[in-house]
Amino acid sequence: INMRHEKERELGRAFAVSDDDGNTFGAIQFDSALHGPVCQASMVSFGGATYFSNPSGRVRDHLLIRKSVDNARTWPDEVLVTTLPSFGYSCLVQAALLKGYNFPGEMARSEGGILFEAPGSVIQFARFPLVMPQSRLSDKGVQVHGSIIVE
Repeated sequence: INMRHEKERELGRAFAVSDDDGNTFGAIQFDSALHGPVCQASMVSFGGATYFSNPSGRVRDHLLIRKSVDNARTWPDEVLVTTLPSFGYSCLVQAALLKGYNFPGEMARSEGGILFEAPGSVIQFARFPLVMPQSRLSDKGVQVHGSIIVE
């Protein structure tokens, strides 16, 4: 389980591991690689990788998606979704996206998806590459695909 907490900027994200399908959890630990303001985040695993999204700035800005291929021990790859300030909430899609209208039998793309709160009370959807760019903090692979205005 991955948790926000009041000292996240100093200690990193809190987490605890369960070895019995969530019936019990071990001691709370901290991941100093996952820092940011106290804010909701999203974490999903599929295709042999774990993806984590949250704002990485001192305030709720610089929304990043990070990737781990060693069961969330390290986070060497990341892609920038937006630098703009927002409420910072995000939700990752838990599978590779399909082409077109997601008809059965279509081939999966090498893209993931994220819903996130953008400035101006807008929820946006963006695709991001599952094979992340070599340069850190690159937003070249993120494509915003629409907005929903929240009133």
